[in-house]
Amino acid sequence: MRFTATFLALAATTSATLQAVQNQCHESVWLTFANATKTTAPEELSSGEAYVTNLNGTGNSLGVTKNEGDYQSTDGYKLILGSSLADALLYWTITRVNGDPFAKESFSCNVTGADPATLGQNATTYEPGLVKVAQDPQDNLTLTLWLCP
Repeated sequence: MRFTATFLALAATTSATLQAVQNQCHESVWLTFANATKTTAPEELSSGEAYVTNLNGTGNSLGVTKNEGDYQSTDGYKLILGSSLADALLYWTITRVNGDPFAKESFSCNVTGADPATLGQNATTYEPGLVKVAQDPQDNLTLTLWLCP
């Protein structure tokens, strides 16, 4: 599902855990979703657009690249947002593969939708091996990746 800048207001009215990407960069980026059963074709997310989707199960991977073919390329730079839902907890981490597609820009990632004390910390850098955890007892969190904030 694609939404404009109002996606956060819409996300707050749903009853599912959501994953969102807000592209504030001056150019398009490419999103590729993968889990244990499938990998999607890269989808373009234009500058100023947002993407919101339901987040389900474990082993989810969102790849963000600057070029359409970079996710499948053996040397393409990729930002990877990994996430899993289990036992009323949202686990997430940000890593990179082959290099930093946002070396000249920035990104941030945060969780909203519940008591701030249960959400864990935001991320503004790659943190290999560090997994963040947020409590999700009502199944109503939104994990948002902000590109070029």
